[in-house]
Amino acid sequence: MNRLLTTTIGIAAIAMALTACGTDDPPGDSKDGPIDATSESEGEGIAEGDFRNAPVPTNDPKDAWEKDLPAEPDREAPLAEKIEFELVSAAAEYTHQYDDKSEVTCPDIKGDKDEDVTCEMTYFGQKVEWKVSISGGSMVARYEYESEQSVQSREFLENALRYKAQTEDVMCELDEEYTVVNPQKSEPVVCHSLKDGEQANWQLSIGARGAVTFSQKG
Repeated sequence: MNRLLTTTIGIAAIAMALTACGTDDPPGDSKDGPIDATSESEGEGIAEGDFRNAPVPTNDPKDAWEKDLPAEPDREAPLAEKIEFELVSAAAEYTHQYDDKSEVTCPDIKGDKDEDVTCEMTYFGQKVEWKVSISGGSMVARYEYESEQSVQSREFLENALRYKAQTEDVMCELDEEYTVVNPQKSEPVVCHSLKDGEQANWQLSIGARGAVTFSQKG
């Protein structure tokens, strides 16, 4: 199974064993390389009215979402609450935007036995499934999670291009503001910029944890 978001292992103290120590291991580095996209619009002019105009970000917008995340649950919080926080954090890392209206629904999780569950997430109105594997225990529970679905934000991609190209006028060929994608299988995303009357075509690459790079074409 292709993992689009790095699997994270967490160790959470079970409620009935409050004296047990539990910590969440940090995400490991993904070994998946970036996914190359090939421009399908090279050489084609884009009408100036099709560009979307917004200010050029002062700083690279890739990490702006981190300040919007709520506080991490404390050590004594229920396991289900910790898992839900991890899933939302992983979704925000890929989308580069935090959805304060996101919802996560998981089956009843106590962490006292081994089990595999599916959690349903609504993120910016899009439905995403997460597979969670729990290794239960009398003192601590470990969990891993993964998803082959991620929510892609057109607003973020265009702001990232504004910062890269240092121009206010850009356009990525995405019909919807938010789209559920599998970067291993999805169609290429083509973007364009307009600066000083000159248009440029860009190739989009998305890494496994949402890292975005743009390569100018033509």
